[in-house]
Amino acid sequence: MTRALIAVASAAVAGAVLIGAAGASTNGRSGCGARPDAHKRWEVVFGTEKTQAHAEALLRRAVSKGFHPKIEVDGCAAYEVAQGRFTTPAAAQSFFNSVKAAGFRASREDS
Repeated sequence: MTRALIAVASAAVAGAVLIGAAGASTNGRSGCGARPDAHKRWEVVFGTEKTQAHAEALLRRAVSKGFHPKIEVDGCAAYEVAQGRFTTPAAAQSFFNSVKAAGFRASREDS
């Protein structure tokens, strides 16, 4: 009986470790701690970078051109520089057009 209990407990621990290593979500987060995108309005994305350092460089470039975006961690290797909370699609589109005109490879996300 004791050996069976130890085997079951070992299997449960091993399964939990494998699930954690695969990046299972806990409390709405990925395995690396990234939270899912929670904006409730339209958002304009200046660009998505693979590292925090590259995202910070893109953020500095955007700020130097008069914009005020933030960095969102969308995944373990996805750092999105974006500005959101537009209340209408027209407002988001107008801002998107400004961002594109400033030379960014922007995209628009609708919620």
